[in-house]
Amino acid sequence: MGKLLKSDAFDDFLLREGTVRTFMDFVYSGEIHADYFNSEEREEMVTERYACWKDVKDNILGLIRGKHTPLYIQLSFLANEKMKKETAGDEEKGSFSLSMGFTYKGGVATIVTGIYRSTFSLDKELEKKWDLKAEKFLTDNEINFEEMV
Repeated sequence: MGKLLKSDAFDDFLLREGTVRTFMDFVYSGEIHADYFNSEEREEMVTERYACWKDVKDNILGLIRGKHTPLYIQLSFLANEKMKKETAGDEEKGSFSLSMGFTYKGGVATIVTGIYRSTFSLDKELEKKWDLKAEKFLTDNEINFEEMV
């Protein structure tokens, strides 16, 4: 939890959606509404569809500060364009997203990787590459994990 909320480890991920359950549920859509910003601000914005975790995490941290541990946290992250290119290279065809789901419940944190594709494929090479990249990410950031198959 500390690496997620109090470090920059996950800062480059995009928040697709999330739920934080404390005394009530707080539900997030990470989709950016460009029309909220003026034209100058829009020009400076990154062209991602979803907000960067670094721009959202302080808001979520503010919800869970205090005496009580959250009952439940679910966050759905997506890899940004740079991560996608590093993972898939140029050989991957079609539209796809690389996801990392984070769930915290009952004192246990779980991370699940996944792929969203615009077309059906039996080829699992991208999934294997993303799993390896996620494992390296966790190891490099000194996040202990146990792989479940």
